[in-house]
Amino acid sequence: MNNQTNDDKLLEEIEAHAVAIAREAGRIVLEHFRGTVEVKFKGEHNQDPVTNADTESEAYLKKAINEK
Repeated sequence: MNNQTNDDKLLEEIEAHAVAIAREAGRIVLEHFRGTVEVKFKGEHNQDPVTNADTESEAYLKKAINEK
């Protein structure tokens, strides 16, 4: 039963972290809302549009996940 409690605590911690970093990533994207949009293209055939908001929020998420 103790392992279940530890697992539940770990899952709650993971969920809280995921929610916190998702909110921060959303804030980053919102900062770019109605601003100038810089679009670049990526992918094998340069067909996938990526904005500066996408790039910035993705960088934040990667860093926040790796730090945890």
